[in-house]
Amino acid sequence: MALDFDDDEDAEVSRYKTIGWRGKGARLKNYSSATKMGGPGIIKIEIETFDSFTMDDLVKDLERIEAREKKEKAAAARLRASKPRRELPAPPLQLTYRGDE
Repeated sequence: MALDFDDDEDAEVSRYKTIGWRGKGARLKNYSSATKMGGPGIIKIEIETFDSFTMDDLVKDLERIEAREKKEKAAAARLRASKPRRELPAPPLQLTYRGDE
């Protein structure tokens, strides 16, 4: 039995971000990975699809992941913006002494 999720309903079920397909509608054609010293790793995946239904499902999975990430990023930005900023105290007044005027 497959679970059907609306928009981002699957975020409540799992924090995993997944794409997948059943049957012979697609196949993993190629993948590669690259890393830079101290930087993020990048994985490139090529999936060959044989029918438009499988392609549509895969693209919807990717769009759902992208939308969830944008929503999480926006929520994090709102949280950062709502935190009160610490302000430095005002600098002391710089009064000058002019003798007995």
